[in-house]
Amino acid sequence: MAEGGGGDAKSRILSKTSHFWSRVSVVYDEKIETIRRRDLRDYTIPISVLNLDAADRKVIQIADVRDRIQTKTFTKWVNKHLRKRSLEVKDLFEGFRDGTKLLTLLEVLTSQILPRERGTLRFHRLQNVKAALDFLTHQSIRLVNIHPEEIADGNPKITLGLIWIIILKFQCFKVKLESVFRCVNAAII
Repeated sequence: MAEGGGGDAKSRILSKTSHFWSRVSVVYDEKIETIRRRDLRDYTIPISVLNLDAADRKVIQIADVRDRIQTKTFTKWVNKHLRKRSLEVKDLFEGFRDGTKLLTLLEVLTSQILPRERGTLRFHRLQNVKAALDFLTHQSIRLVNIHPEEIADGNPKITLGLIWIIILKFQCFKVKLESVFRCVNAAII
């Protein structure tokens, strides 16, 4: 899609929706217009509204399917570990917003106790998420463009990225250790 076409589609969408939505900000993210209200979840404008060719629509549809599969898979992985503490997340993005379940997940994975803030204000949520991210940084995990505000705001892409990093560190590390133990046991026998 040409750059000029994206701007035209954006201006058409803005003009159509500006009178309808009050107090709405429009965020343009990789050919998808997301309309966000302050207190509600993100609303995505249907692909058919955008002026895209068939190939661009197909790419966006495939990305949406991939995101749904990742969300479902990562939620199951997280719940598998949180059940050890009798916890569960129904919505991965909402469940990690306050940081307490993220800290609990890290506690289960590392068998350590992590400090947490006991409040419901945004400050407390940000401190909990920051504590989890700081813990991961101290575990020599490189976090690129993952900020506490993004997780506390429920940003799906950033949250999925964070969970993927945690899976890579703790699940793959566990698999590597098990294979090393098998090799050592085979060498001893």
